Amino acid sequence: MNSETQISLRDRCRQLKKKGFTIQQIADKLDIPYSTIGYYVKGISKRSPRHIAVDSIIRQTGIRQRKGA
Repeated sequence: MNSETQISLRDRCRQLKKKGFTIQQIADKLDIPYSTIGYYVKGISKRSPRHIAVDSIIRQTGIRQRKGA
């Protein structure tokens, strides 16, 4: 696998993880070892629909919560 293919595969794994797929589901879907997926998506957590909606509102309105509030 060349480095360009590897980068694109890593990006695909990260996209799926952000959409809520488990590491096992990604591994099965892309036919890649579980441990490789774990390495690619390390630090990416599943975002709840509520967080996604709130982030969208913040981006659209520019509203930000103050620190300590």
